Amino acid sequence: NGLEVSKFSKFKPPYSKITFIMIARLLRDKGVIEFLLAANKVLENYHNQNIEFKLYGDIDEANFNSLNFSDIQPYLSPAIKYEGFTSNIQDSITNSSVIVLPSYREGFSKVLMEAQACSRPVITSNVIGCKDAIIDNETGYLVEPMSVDGLVNKMEKFINDPELIKQMGEAAYQHALKNFTIEKAIQAHQEMFTKVLDA
Repeated sequence: NGLEVSKFSKFKPPYSKITFIMIARLLRDKGVIEFLLAANKVLENYHNQNIEFKLYGDIDEANFNSLNFSDIQPYLSPAIKYEGFTSNIQDSITNSSVIVLPSYREGFSKVLMEAQACSRPVITSNVIGCKDAIIDNETGYLVEPMSVDGLVNKMEKFINDPELIKQMGEAAYQHALKNFTIEKAIQAHQEMFTKVLDA
């Protein structure tokens, strides 16, 4: 997959309030509960700071792995909000500081591509499909899947040094520009088909 030019943005992230967001269907193996647990731990440690967490995504009732609102409600608070489905992912990303995707497994994540194309650093799992989309310690951070403490640790790095949001966001944008344009995707497909046909 590649991203259209309109998906790229260098809109500056908000600093007055550090906002961590997660965009995913509400499935257990997307790491939704881990995100919410980490959010609560961070707020316990930084209860006087201007930090918020937002979760975007559909409840997929047809999926046996789906969470319901009753599953996530105990973790919500004025600083941890469930925003439901969004049709405008780019706006949600540009209004955030850091994108989090603690999935247990993933195809090549389009959310991580779009986050970096919008100059946002990411925190994601060290699994195929996630780790392939970012550069660890440069465009974001990798954590082990299901590790709440790992998420907390990386979130706190951004809170303690907000300049990292800007630095990693710029690196993320350059990474996306180099690797995630639709032209790059077309080129990769052409090279793959050429190799197959020449074999």
